Amino acid sequence: MMFPKPTKVKDKKYGRWLAENKVCFHCGRGGYPPHHLWNPEGGRRRNRDDRQIEICFDLHRFYHDHPEEERKVEPMLEKIAKECWDEYQRTI
Repeated sequence: MMFPKPTKVKDKKYGRWLAENKVCFHCGRGGYPPHHLWNPEGGRRRNRDDRQIEICFDLHRFYHDHPEEERKVEPMLEKIAKECWDEYQRTI
């Protein structure tokens, strides 16, 4: 049985756009490298650039140290990521 290959969305400019135009939803600080959300098609891989959000360094570190906490708010983070990606797509 063949399984479909996971979708890869790569756009390095998008990460820079996020850092320049968005702020952390939690504290309002910005200018940090974006945080990749889990790729639902590729298990625990974080390789889709369309699934990034801008968060502060403290929250970024927290999510990497406590992935179970990120999973609790994943639907909200996915919504933010989709809104940001859609907004970016309208600017290019």
